[in-house]
Amino acid sequence: MGSDSAIAIKLVQQTSSKKLVPEIPIPEYVVVDTYERDYSRTFAQPTSYIHARGARAEIGEFVDYNLDNEDEDWLQDINRERKALAAEKLETILHKLEVLDHKARERAGVITPTLGSPILVLLSFDAAVEALQSLTIKYGVFQSVYTYWKDKRERWQKPILRRLQPPPPVSDTNPYNVFRPREKAHRLHTRRMQRRENNVQSFEKLRQVSVELQMEFLIRFFCVLTTRNKKQTIAKQGFHLWLFYRVLAPYWPRPLCYDDLAQHLS
Repeated sequence: MGSDSAIAIKLVQQTSSKKLVPEIPIPEYVVVDTYERDYSRTFAQPTSYIHARGARAEIGEFVDYNLDNEDEDWLQDINRERKALAAEKLETILHKLEVLDHKARERAGVITPTLGSPILVLLSFDAAVEALQSLTIKYGVFQSVYTYWKDKRERWQKPILRRLQPPPPVSDTNPYNVFRPREKAHRLHTRRMQRRENNVQSFEKLRQVSVELQMEFLIRFFCVLTTRNKKQTIAKQGFHLWLFYRVLAPYWPRPLCYDDLAQHLS
C-alpha cells in the first residue's frame, strides 16, 4: 500500500514538472520526392567578384526615368501607324537628354540652387545628336523625341528627371513641393569644431606653427645648457672659495675684501 502511494506521488511530480516545461511546436512537413528534379541547381560559382551597379549612373545603361501618362499618350500617337519607338527606348533617350542638359548647365555655370526661377534648356539638337549617335534610332524619330522633350521642359520650367530638380526654397509653403531643406539654426562653434580646409593658406599656417615649435625647443635646450653650466661654475667657485678660506686665509697679509676674492676666483 505504501509503495503504491509513493509511485502515485512520483507520477504526479513528473506530470507537474512536464507541465512547467514549455513545448516548442514543430511544423508539419511533407517530403516531396520530385523536388530535386523540379528545382535543379542552376547557380554556378563565379570566378570573379560581383560588382554592384551604381544607383546614380548617369549616361550608362541604368535609366532613372519612368514614362508618365503624357509620355505614354505621345508614344501611342507616334506608334499609331507603325511601331517606330519602344517604351524602353523612349525612357533611355529622355534620361540621356536630361543628363546631357544638366552637364551643359554645369559647364555654363547656370546651376540653380533652389527651385524659384525657370530652368531653360541649354542642350542643342546638334549636340544631342553628336552625344547620342551610338543609339540605333532613325534621325526623324530622334528629332521628334527631342522636340517633344524640349516642349515638355519649357512647359514644366524644370527638369523632368526628379533627381536633377533643385530643391524648393526654405520659405516655400506649398505642401506638394516636398524635400525642401530645413532652416539650419545658427550655432556657435568652438575652435575645436571648426573644419580645417586643405588649402595653401592652412598649409602655410601649419608650417609656421612647426617653425615656432622648433625655435621654442631650441631656446629651451640652450636654457638648460646655460643653467647646467652656471651650476657647474658656481660649484667650482664655491670649492675655490672654501679652499681659499681653509688654506690661504690664515696666511693672507691683510684683511680679506671682495676685490681679493674676485681677483682670486677669476
